[in-house]
Amino acid sequence: MDVLLKATTAYRLLAQEAQSNRLANTYLLLFPDADNLRFALNRFARLFFAEKDAERVGREKHPDCLFYPAVGKGWDKDVVAALLEESSLSPVEGERKLFVLDAFHKASAVVQNKLLKVLEEPPTGVHFLIGASNEFPLLATVKSRAKKLEVPPFSEEEVAACLCRRYTDCTMPEVYASVSDGLVGRAENFMLGGTYSKIQPLVMQCVQASAQEIPAVSKKLTKITDKWEFISLLKRAYRDMLFYRTNQPFVTGMGEGLKQAAGAFTPASLLYALEIFSEAEKQLTFNANLAQCVEIALFKIDKEKSRCKKS
Repeated sequence: MDVLLKATTAYRLLAQEAQSNRLANTYLLLFPDADNLRFALNRFARLFFAEKDAERVGREKHPDCLFYPAVGKGWDKDVVAALLEESSLSPVEGERKLFVLDAFHKASAVVQNKLLKVLEEPPTGVHFLIGASNEFPLLATVKSRAKKLEVPPFSEEEVAACLCRRYTDCTMPEVYASVSDGLVGRAENFMLGGTYSKIQPLVMQCVQASAQEIPAVSKKLTKITDKWEFISLLKRAYRDMLFYRTNQPFVTGMGEGLKQAAGAFTPASLLYALEIFSEAEKQLTFNANLAQCVEIALFKIDKEKSRCKKS
């Protein structure tokens, strides 16, 4: 992953600004690989400090490089209060203090609003590095205060090469890379039987559900912990079905079942489905319930599918 990150335009830009001492107060790192977001933030954070400090930053043990929230914890009022209190204190070792905000796309609007003032007018020497895998949940006022560093998905070749570096016993890196959408974390999940393999069957059930089955299938989604990962994969399933129906090349990790499901749709109804799930992503920004959001979307798509078949 280090090799991939250091080759990105975002990394080179931040490195140049750090080297010339032209660092902005706040940066927003948009990195779609949620599973590796904290790793990416860690690597970008090292650029704010001298090379001799890299090891401590990497272990999250540098007194002037503080990560919020702690690993395994979420954003809440206590985390915000601790961050605000710490931001008022001077750096311990040098003239620069960095606050790394992990998975900020999961922070509520209330939490984001509480940090607006310090993001706009941070104390002298204080910088912020905000990480998010999805831009939709971020308030426009937060985004306006930050300089964007965007890391797009990697190529399949880059993902496969990364898997080979990380796992010397990986026997099918090209296969895992082909279903990754350019995200190393998703390829790893597929390879190791993690989140991807757990939610994939539910995605297929949603795609294949009849009108009568939609409520029961949607109810199962209440156990999903990462709504953004699920909605992204579900949207991708409809995209791949559209590719299949229009004879465009694609490789999917959902097997022949997805191709069979595609036969029940027209290209027009699949285009409509993509629009519906883009709208659903926006609704989730405002803390919409995933199960309810998907249920409404599936009913709309089913209705459109029936209409297209009749016309």
